[in-house]
Amino acid sequence: MDLLGRILKRKPKLNLRKLRSAEYLLSACLVFSKYPGMAIGSINESIDHIDEYGSIESLSDFFAHLFVKYENPEYLINHLPQLALSEIELLMFVLQGNNIRKFHSLPMPMSRKESWVLQNEFPTTLKFEEDILLREIVCSKLLIGAKGGERVLEEFVESCKRFQFNLQTFIKDLPFWKQAFHLCCKIEWDEVAMNMTDFLDHIDYRRYVDENDFSLKGRTALSLEQELNDWNNRQEYEELLKLLHLSWNGQGMKPRVFELHGNEYQFGEIKNGHELQQESLNLKHCALSYIQHCADGHTSVWSLKRKEDAQFRSYITVEITAKGSVTQARGLCNRELTPEEEGLLQLVLDKYDAPDEDGCDRVNLDDIEL
Repeated sequence: MDLLGRILKRKPKLNLRKLRSAEYLLSACLVFSKYPGMAIGSINESIDHIDEYGSIESLSDFFAHLFVKYENPEYLINHLPQLALSEIELLMFVLQGNNIRKFHSLPMPMSRKESWVLQNEFPTTLKFEEDILLREIVCSKLLIGAKGGERVLEEFVESCKRFQFNLQTFIKDLPFWKQAFHLCCKIEWDEVAMNMTDFLDHIDYRRYVDENDFSLKGRTALSLEQELNDWNNRQEYEELLKLLHLSWNGQGMKPRVFELHGNEYQFGEIKNGHELQQESLNLKHCALSYIQHCADGHTSVWSLKRKEDAQFRSYITVEITAKGSVTQARGLCNRELTPEEEGLLQLVLDKYDAPDEDGCDRVNLDDIEL
């Protein structure tokens, strides 16, 4: 009987509730079918680690109990469904007790210290969807010498669009980005008005659009915050203005109107450069700098407008990734949302994708508590 059959026989009530769990289980079974001789744990005892819902944590424990003899390479095992064939080959190489640095086709050279960081200090909560090993090696290089880097790394890589969407450029310019990461580790973010996403967007623009020789040398959190404020208040970005002709299809849904406590709001996606520029000018922030990312489909920018004097006026700007998660929402001059505004936005997001059966584009939210 194959491994999947044995799992289902021993766990007849297994109820996988998430697609990622099913993907992980199938990946584990495929690895076992290719490397059955490398299993070192009892199959039945290993299966017993799987909980009734097949959580990723329990499936990782199952795989580790089945194959891990020496150190557990969690940075790879946690990503099992996303690993390419070469990365699976490396995983099995490491599981035999070999040093990762001696693998014949590493995507990027590693020092002894970097391999130690990857094995021992890499945040287990950090997840990637592609180029798993390459991204992990790059992150290990960022962590070297960065005090408190484990706390900051996840937010840094999720906020840095250069790392997310143009990894090769990020790698070519790694000394600059390593300096940026170390600076992020030193900044007390609760004590400055800017946030990490705004900071990284700003230095990305300065480095690759505004001036190619832009450097972080000698800059402090306060000086960068002032630069960022000046940049946000500019009414024209000369290079970005060349992209105003761009437009994109987005999700293809038209704006909807929402009513709450006597106020009216309109929510819709911004789909061209001129609209994005106007949103930036209305709320005095840097949304226009996202124009290329929007045109490329990497992210999307949405506007929640509030009706004032019979007109819908920009109120909150929202960035939503291609995978549907909200990465940031800002009001005038990049201010954070109040708890009430966060509640309003969540209601709008919940109801926007669920039009009424009669096709009405107006939704009353008064019956729902914030």
